[in-house]
Amino acid sequence: MDPLSKVEDEPPYQVLNFLHCEDIDSLFQVVCRGRRFHVSVSPSDFREGDSTESSTPPSSASSHIEDQYQRLLAAVRDDDPSNIEDLNPEGYHPLDVLYDWIATPFFPLFRKIPPLHNIGSGPGQRLQNLDEYANPSTQFFRLKCVEGRVTPIRLIDGEHDVVPRPLLRFLDLSPSCIRSNVPIFSSREILIPWDSLSEGALYPQAVFLHGHHKLYLRSAMDSRSAEREIDHLLRIQDSGLHNMLLLPKLHGYVEDASQKRIIGYLLEYIEHRGTLDHVGAAEKAPLALRRRWYQKIAETLSALHDVGIVWGDAKAGNVLVDHEDSVWVIDFGGGYTVGWVDEELRETVAGDLQGLARIKEYLKLTEDGVLDTYESG
Repeated sequence: MDPLSKVEDEPPYQVLNFLHCEDIDSLFQVVCRGRRFHVSVSPSDFREGDSTESSTPPSSASSHIEDQYQRLLAAVRDDDPSNIEDLNPEGYHPLDVLYDWIATPFFPLFRKIPPLHNIGSGPGQRLQNLDEYANPSTQFFRLKCVEGRVTPIRLIDGEHDVVPRPLLRFLDLSPSCIRSNVPIFSSREILIPWDSLSEGALYPQAVFLHGHHKLYLRSAMDSRSAEREIDHLLRIQDSGLHNMLLLPKLHGYVEDASQKRIIGYLLEYIEHRGTLDHVGAAEKAPLALRRRWYQKIAETLSALHDVGIVWGDAKAGNVLVDHEDSVWVIDFGGGYTVGWVDEELRETVAGDLQGLARIKEYLKLTEDGVLDTYESG
């Protein structure tokens, strides 16, 4: 469910993340027009009387709201939408339905926020920098049941103990991962292309360094995955493979301008028309092109394995197809994806080969007689 394209008069917003607390309490961060809404949700707040000790029995409306919330959380936790069909007639993913349920009560507040007139791409406007995006003005709310409706209640200072942190999480990288020959850039040096539809609500990926050098921002990942990818990218560059094969290249790190901690890193931007799982289907691509794609992926994996580098999350979704129909192997953060690599083979050469075989199946080449030099040994 895309909150930016549902109804014309709905304000532009994005739910960036949420955190479970003790299974039923949740924290959400919602961004709208350069402001962050930190939302705490607890079933006890939906019970009229506003206290778990209240002798006032919950009304049918508050019980209904609490039931909806509990069912949405369960659907997200179990990845099973079967128990929320009344809340999800369009059949969206449970997480999207939960996000929509949380954000909708804020629409009256969102509509009162003036557009960011000084930020954009027109005459007299400027691009938003990453520091502005990552450290927005923040308000704190709880969701409660008021007169039978889910209602945001703003919290004043002293009613919460949350210290706002940058929207982009800090990465705790080891000293060996931060090389002196790889530059560190301030978040204020990174400019975000303006998207008039979202008005800056969408998570930044394509960014500009000093206003002209287009790069890809990698962030919002856990420190382990980030460190694994950075280590592999540095090893790829040390081996010289990035000069021979189509692989990402590390350009630098990004630190929060105020706290001087790493919040992401920059890769050379790959102009592309999509990932292989979107453009590589047999009905979309001719056989000769699918053969060439597969051969190049196999050659790339062979070269990586020769220098001791394991791809990790091998799948068609981690292959970019550029505008010249060349393929790039990307995402060295590790892990695995069900259906592509078995869990017990994650981050191993055997797992890479299993993922490669399933890419071959996806490209419908298994009956084609295609045999690359890597598979044939």
